[in-house]
Amino acid sequence: MKRDFSLLTGRQFDLLVCGGGIYGAWTAYDAALRGLSVAIVEQGDWANATSSASSKLIHGGLRYLETCDFKLVRKALAERQMLLDMAPHRVWPLRFGVPVYKDSRIGTLQLKAGLTLYDLLAGRPGSDIAHHRFDSKDFAERFPALDDEGLKCGFTYGDAQTDDARLVLELIAGAMAAGAVCVNYCRLTELKEAKGKIYGAMVKDQISLSETLVRTKQFVNTTGQWIAASDTGRNWCRLTKGIHLVMPAVLRDEALLLTARSDGRVFFMIPWYGMTLLGTTDTDYMGGPGQVTVEPEDIAYLLAEANHYLKTAWT
Repeated sequence: MKRDFSLLTGRQFDLLVCGGGIYGAWTAYDAALRGLSVAIVEQGDWANATSSASSKLIHGGLRYLETCDFKLVRKALAERQMLLDMAPHRVWPLRFGVPVYKDSRIGTLQLKAGLTLYDLLAGRPGSDIAHHRFDSKDFAERFPALDDEGLKCGFTYGDAQTDDARLVLELIAGAMAAGAVCVNYCRLTELKEAKGKIYGAMVKDQISLSETLVRTKQFVNTTGQWIAASDTGRNWCRLTKGIHLVMPAVLRDEALLLTARSDGRVFFMIPWYGMTLLGTTDTDYMGGPGQVTVEPEDIAYLLAEANHYLKTAWT
């Protein structure tokens, strides 16, 4: 990708996108394909923040069935299938195992009902992505790292996985191929308004330190947590932090969806390039959006919850 800050100067764009994560990249790509003149700027590298620190999943949100948010799940499942069909080299099927123990918060019948509904909402109840039930012996053989004491049975169901950062990079490349001007290490410093309408933005090249005015008819803010640092965002944004740990491999080619014993939250163990991705937490965050760190208590929480399920504990 060629980075050319000068291409932002001396013209008016139909759309300026600020933020080069998955939302910004997809917005720029989609708009450019529709024939709009598009510019997208990112203060760091593409996908350098949340969009490279996710759970790497493209999923329908099985846990939202418990709160009866069927519309959200149906929409997410449709998007999942669209991505599986459109970008099989970047989004691929991944099966999840869900163990049921004697003391599990969600029992066999409730889980069976939820997974059946999940398949129906996906429109693929008889496909290879549909759920299956296993007795305790077969499930333990499928996931040998799991502690099988008290294991009653288990289920597997289908979702999907992606390499989030590579997906963003491919979308940026696609946007550029469609005519968009894409400039990373370029920070928006000020929005320009006239009569209550945005007509442009001042941006600063983080490499040469030069500045320019980018004129635009429309502006889209896709900066994620940085919205909370803006004047308008402070009034309505609530930040939460989710962290992941990269751990030694304990899985083959299938993931696990587990329930935290301490608070009932769902978390994942996911195979990831020969390792295991463990996460995520969900805690309130009051610091600066660019200073997020993994705290000792975050690590302790995930390790403690994971070790409830493993034969050999992680330390």
